[in-house]
Amino acid sequence: MATVGGASTYASNNNGIKRITMHKVNRTCNGNSTQYKCHGKRKHTEITKTKRSASATETLLDQGWGSYWMGLITVGTPAQIFNVDFDTGSSDLWIPSAQCGSSCGGNHTFKSGSSSTYRAWNKNFYIRYGDGSNANGTWANDTVTIAGISIANQSFAMITSAKGFNTSAFDGILGMGYQSLASGGELPVIWSMYLTGALSQPIFSFWFAPISTGSDTGELILGGYDATKYTGSFTYAPVSVKGYWEFVADSVSLTIGSTTTTIATSINAILDTGTTLAILGPTAYVNTINTILGATYDSATGFYKVNCQTKPLSAFPNIAVTISGVPFVLTPLMYLGIAGNSAGYTCYSYISSIDQNDANGKPIWILGDFF
Repeated sequence: MATVGGASTYASNNNGIKRITMHKVNRTCNGNSTQYKCHGKRKHTEITKTKRSASATETLLDQGWGSYWMGLITVGTPAQIFNVDFDTGSSDLWIPSAQCGSSCGGNHTFKSGSSSTYRAWNKNFYIRYGDGSNANGTWANDTVTIAGISIANQSFAMITSAKGFNTSAFDGILGMGYQSLASGGELPVIWSMYLTGALSQPIFSFWFAPISTGSDTGELILGGYDATKYTGSFTYAPVSVKGYWEFVADSVSLTIGSTTTTIATSINAILDTGTTLAILGPTAYVNTINTILGATYDSATGFYKVNCQTKPLSAFPNIAVTISGVPFVLTPLMYLGIAGNSAGYTCYSYISSIDQNDANGKPIWILGDFF
């Protein structure tokens, strides 16, 4: 499997790729930088059906900077609709059960008694995310459909209680990582699709509309990619640890004018569409980056504050993560966020710390949606 970066409606292009139209929802981090998988309040879905093909695409809608992307799936027979956060940083699919109260957030709950293809497990489910949010429930099997591709007897979890999701617009999370990362050892949905022959290629790709366009749409493409959505050529990096989509990046560096400062080399990086911040890394390196930005730590929010009212954007560096010899550059507009309004506002750096190791005990860096 490979990942390519870049009411919901199903659509297909002239190459037979189905598109999942996804929507981006505003982040609500409750003023805490540790909540880098943040949850929003608004829901938008527009899904139209197409014929099944060897690949699929879902369109995404962006509701604001630094937000998560969600799209529509169905579960059960007859189909019950759910909006999910497509998350490359986890591997489980979970949706709220009819027994889950307001702690689950979202707008839809799964009514198992209404599905003729539902099968229960006698096994509990629990998952905890890096922001401290968690979900509890039970395992089950049923038919799961994404962009017109249906997988029978797909394992998923029905949630009965949750923490940190009460304000989320999405109903659940669909993890797109490796099976080894799955809480119950189950085969993740995307892998089920490929192994059952539903996808002609072991590829999925994301496209998010550039900030400069002012558009809030994006797409998840299953089984391929859309050549009209990018210029140039792909950059490849081998997966170093099969769990997350983890690889070794060459370096992280900052450039102002003709001066480049290398912060770290040979970093263990994870691509995570569920991370709403720009970059998370070990505290020592993140402190160095924010010091260069001229940022000061705000203990009330857990973020670094930046003086962007009197300091022009041109005075801030570009931040590059170099992968396989190719620099991927974040401009100040990508890694600085603004809180407030015209009467008064504060800028924050969305370069935050996380001291976490991978399965081999090596410190990780997390690259969010901008990558």
